[in-house]
Amino acid sequence: MFRCFLILIPLIYLFPITGAGQDPDEYSLQECIDYALENSYQQRSLELEIRERQAGFNQKKSAFLPTVDSYVDYVNYFNDLPTYIFPASEGSILSGGTSEGFYPVELGLPHNMNIGLKINQVVYDQDFFLAGRFKNNLSAINQLNNQLTREEIIYNVSQTFYQAASLKSQMDLIAYHFERLDRIEKMLDSQIKNGFARESERSKIRINRSKLITGKNQAETGFKQMMDYLKFQMGMPVEDELTISLENINLEEKPVPDTVQVKNNIMMQLLESRMEISQLEEQQIKNDFYPKLNAFAQFRFQAQREAFDFFSGNESWYLINLFGIRLDIPIIHGGEKRRSLEMMEIKNTQMELDRIRLMENLKIEYSNSKNELLNSREAATLQEENVELAREAFEQTTALFTEGLVPLNELLETEATYREMQSELSTARYKWKLAELKYLKTTGNLLNHIE
Repeated sequence: MFRCFLILIPLIYLFPITGAGQDPDEYSLQECIDYALENSYQQRSLELEIRERQAGFNQKKSAFLPTVDSYVDYVNYFNDLPTYIFPASEGSILSGGTSEGFYPVELGLPHNMNIGLKINQVVYDQDFFLAGRFKNNLSAINQLNNQLTREEIIYNVSQTFYQAASLKSQMDLIAYHFERLDRIEKMLDSQIKNGFARESERSKIRINRSKLITGKNQAETGFKQMMDYLKFQMGMPVEDELTISLENINLEEKPVPDTVQVKNNIMMQLLESRMEISQLEEQQIKNDFYPKLNAFAQFRFQAQREAFDFFSGNESWYLINLFGIRLDIPIIHGGEKRRSLEMMEIKNTQMELDRIRLMENLKIEYSNSKNELLNSREAATLQEENVELAREAFEQTTALFTEGLVPLNELLETEATYREMQSELSTARYKWKLAELKYLKTTGNLLNHIE
């Protein structure tokens, strides 16, 4: 009867005890991602970059809007007045026949003031027709940069979350193994008390407990580092408390296509949009060879005085209005524009080379991520079978140990094997999740999968 009781005790503790549900203060992966998308430094930096690009575009667009400037200028001829030289024939008339050569005449008064308004407006410029295309491409680039940043945030937060969750799972397993080792020690106490084992056997349990303590310390140190890094990626103050929840990982078998649609990759879409911008910039340089037409108008009040008394008395101000158009036709600029075109052609060729290289790199990344996904799933599946075998061996050895048919050494060895298989299964499952994460990012499906 006593032996039957000893057999029943350990069978209750063969599997780790799972929680009833998520603590309301714990963050799931989705909650960590949502928090990061709102608060991460990367997201805030992106918003500033978009505003900067938009401001740059608005600055260029403003060149086509009218400009209005007012001005006031004052000139004092403190020595001699401007002199106009008349030819001898006119000088003779002006001097009443007293001059036979060139005849100098001073013009104006010492104090001169002009108050006016100048208006300029672009009438025709080839760049004006590119503005709409620049705006569309800028909007596309902003949208793609937003998607790329969101994807990077999701990928980085998910990766760190899984690494932290893997360490937390190891810590939970170690805590469970401590409990199981305590129960084995209680079983040993019963055997020592009933003469089935020696007191010296306790040292073996102490050795196993020391190994668990070492593993626990390593896991706790790594977990704290990962949690601090996770808070940094989320944009959460490091001093704030953050607890994550562990979710059940099911090794779902999903269809994996043989080829990847490169066009779905955000990096490829962004590069192609930048290539379009570069082509527009090249066209902008070519537009400098075309004429430009501007209209202008000016409204000016002018006054001249013997003394600085422009705003006193009833002296006259003279209104001078004008308008006109200006046609600029480029002819020779020292080859500057042609050199700029050559540089743009080199830049566009380099970007095309980058596009080809990115395409080939994506194909390689897809092949590697697909193989890693399939292999990690197979490894995790095999490890599940190993855990089941180790569990059966531990259960059988525990039953035999309670009957005094196997020594403590054998029980501890099967327990260590069971513990190792459980640990490797936890690691294998999270490796599969990390491989799935990388596969989704490579195929351009990460945003759709998470959101």
